[in-house]
Amino acid sequence: MRPEQAGMTRPAARGSRGFSLIELMVTVAVVAILSAIAIPAYNSYVLRSHRSEAMNALTSNRQQLERCYSQNFSYLGCPTTVGGAATTVCAAAVSTTNGYYQVSCPVLTATTFQLQALALGRQVQDSSCYSMTVTNSGLQAAKATAAAGGGVTTLTCWGSN
Repeated sequence: MRPEQAGMTRPAARGSRGFSLIELMVTVAVVAILSAIAIPAYNSYVLRSHRSEAMNALTSNRQQLERCYSQNFSYLGCPTTVGGAATTVCAAAVSTTNGYYQVSCPVLTATTFQLQALALGRQVQDSSCYSMTVTNSGLQAAKATAAAGGGVTTLTCWGSN
């Protein structure tokens, strides 16, 4: 008589048992720890990568203003481009292509200018590079938000003075 016929069951084969609850919980804990480390690091990386949009807009507009000045000997009335559309940044603040920064010209005279990029939307979370500026003399600067102390963060944002 076979064991199945006598009401007895055979022990399961060693390889077909599956996972125990403890093994599953250990796996979930490892995944949770890795996620807790990886997600904030990824978000920080994304915010840092968006800074290039502000740097590109400021540098491009600075070059356009310098080109206009070399032809007209004045920065006043010079056209600039933000987001692919010709506009005058110094007349009104304009959002960058992806909308991470708003570019404006808070200082404009016939012989000087200052371009500024302020973080918008989700980019405001990049508290160390809330405001980035460049002047006609090539001076680059950056400031943190008031919540982050409002200090100068030029090296962090631009990479150099």
